[in-house]
Amino acid sequence: MGSNADNEVGLKEQEKKKCFIITPVGPNHSDIRRAADGVIQSGIIPILEELNFQADIPHQLSESGSITKSVINKIIDNDLVIANLTGLNPNVMYELGIRHAARKPIVHICDQNTKLPFDIAPERTLFYIDDMLGIQEFKPELKKYIQAALAESEPSNPVYDAIQAKSIMKSIEISDPLRFVLKAIEDLKTKLSREDNIRDIDLHERARHRNLMKINAQKLDASFQIIEFTIQAPDIVPEILEGLEDILTKSCPWIQVSLEYNINSCKLIIKIPLETNAVPIYNLVKKYMIENNLEIE
Repeated sequence: MGSNADNEVGLKEQEKKKCFIITPVGPNHSDIRRAADGVIQSGIIPILEELNFQADIPHQLSESGSITKSVINKIIDNDLVIANLTGLNPNVMYELGIRHAARKPIVHICDQNTKLPFDIAPERTLFYIDDMLGIQEFKPELKKYIQAALAESEPSNPVYDAIQAKSIMKSIEISDPLRFVLKAIEDLKTKLSREDNIRDIDLHERARHRNLMKINAQKLDASFQIIEFTIQAPDIVPEILEGLEDILTKSCPWIQVSLEYNINSCKLIIKIPLETNAVPIYNLVKKYMIENNLEIE
């Protein structure tokens, strides 16, 4: 009798899927380590156990802060990755790029006080408040994000979209996925280097610079590419589309968004600087439309 019970428990453990947690680590007993472990132990692991996942936590695998071959293999191979972007830790961003290159299910989470860089701002991120009540509110939302990520047949992300947009995929042999991953990591290092150069600039100066860029762009319409979506909805609710407009302008402050309402439809017009990759913005609109049961042309 006991042997059968043990076999059932063993089988259940074998059936568990694996989730790698990308997280800032920090030294033992540091504020960074305590905050990261608090979110993992109180918020993430209970939901993973509920969904029959086993958690792979990097600093419990090794005390070294280096990104080892074993860690990279888990980032690529695990069924799910949860990436905590709080503090924009360089190792976290590096590992995030590896997972994006693998184009497998991933959930982004972040403390609400962290401002995400524009390269990943359009991606759906679950923000949380880092206190006891905030973690309790975070848990049911995390479950929804995980289920949505696992259900997505063709995950979209900045690294994969950029490579696809430049037709790099055509030059990579299907039989050699390592070349694909290495190319994606190299692209990410370039992006991180650019972000490091501007991170120390005063926030007010950055805001003023963005405003000047927007004013200059308005004067030079020729420097924009225009994307138009026609939304078919006889009983359209303006608040839904205004919500999309608000998300786009907050996530991508360098673009211009306008809405034109007709009797049975609405036209969404987005003006994007020519040097900007439009694919993440297009995917953000597409996701929003699907979530709100709207049809676009």
